[in-house]
Amino acid sequence: MALDGADGTIGMNVLFVDDDPARLAATRNFIQDRGIPIAAAFALPDDVPVQLGRVSFDLMVAAVDDPTGDAADTVREVATRHPEIGRLVLSRYPEIAGHVPCHLVVPHRFDVDLVRRAMWATLRWRDRLGTARLAEIVTAADNLPSLPDVYLRIQEELDGDDPTPARVGAIVEEDPGIAVRILKVVNSTLFGLRTEVGNVTQAVTLLGMNTVSRLVLAAGLFQARRSIERRFLEQLWNESVEVAALARRIARLEDLTAADVEETQVAGLLHDVGQIVFFRNWPEEYLEIDPTDADRSEVEIFGATHADIGAYLASLWALPTGVIEAIGYHHLPSEGRYGEVVSPTSMIHVARAFVDAGHDPDQVALDDRHVEAIGPLRVRGWLEAIAEPVAA
Repeated sequence: MALDGADGTIGMNVLFVDDDPARLAATRNFIQDRGIPIAAAFALPDDVPVQLGRVSFDLMVAAVDDPTGDAADTVREVATRHPEIGRLVLSRYPEIAGHVPCHLVVPHRFDVDLVRRAMWATLRWRDRLGTARLAEIVTAADNLPSLPDVYLRIQEELDGDDPTPARVGAIVEEDPGIAVRILKVVNSTLFGLRTEVGNVTQAVTLLGMNTVSRLVLAAGLFQARRSIERRFLEQLWNESVEVAALARRIARLEDLTAADVEETQVAGLLHDVGQIVFFRNWPEEYLEIDPTDADRSEVEIFGATHADIGAYLASLWALPTGVIEAIGYHHLPSEGRYGEVVSPTSMIHVARAFVDAGHDPDQVALDDRHVEAIGPLRVRGWLEAIAEPVAA
């Protein structure tokens, strides 16, 4: 059974849950007044089992004020009994993600753009992947990369009335591990700055609050939780930074907009985040992956590729569409939405293949259909450009 949205749209069923009846009613009015084209149901925690018995939901949006309250218990119950449902939590406490099994936290207030982006991204990736066992894989995983607390606190600052670089820098510096990693990345070839950046606040001033926020997200996701992870994650991180730097150089050659350059950087840093899921949860199976045909091998072993997993997580975290696209199709851009045009996905694809080929442009294995669509000579020019040493 599907619910009819206010405009007759059918396909995305969203369950809004709140233990405050007045706030639940206000949310209903907000959704209806904005004409958001979804099929929505609204329930108090006690009514959720009845709703789940009537409708197959794609996403649950739950307001959770207390990690020990009824709404939090409902999120836990849905995670156990209905792992296929995306779980988005609205909360005034960014650390709530450490107490309830949610995919995304929206701090403080109902951010309609963020919620809409998360809803459509969830639907899009569910439909695109068809039979891929993403929900089952994510649910079976005991250790998933989660949004870092420092990133959520920065988002809270950015959502405020008057965010400042000094306050954003101070938030980052409260996590010394992330702060050190951010400074290393900022002073690396990724940005090609002419002067060394000595502190995070200076980095925020030079690069902007949103850019540093994305860097914090990436750096936090690659933090090791156990000593056995450290070498693996450090190698993966270093490769990701290199791919991001090379892809950024290509983006600058193409004179892309600042927004597209940033999406390219972020996608480069996060394109292999799905590998963290495999390694943390199934290390023995991960070692069985055939590096010469990794996509086929991952599907045989896990039921999905690391690109699928990474894009699925990025969509639930409500990252920009271009980032999700590049993560999901960085091996085969011809299968994506931008398969016939130049996009951040193209640049991540070429940069990743260049790294895999040991920096030899003549040994790079690319998606022939995509290369033909965007121009072989153009791609050859990219490869020749990134093969050149970076000027000091």
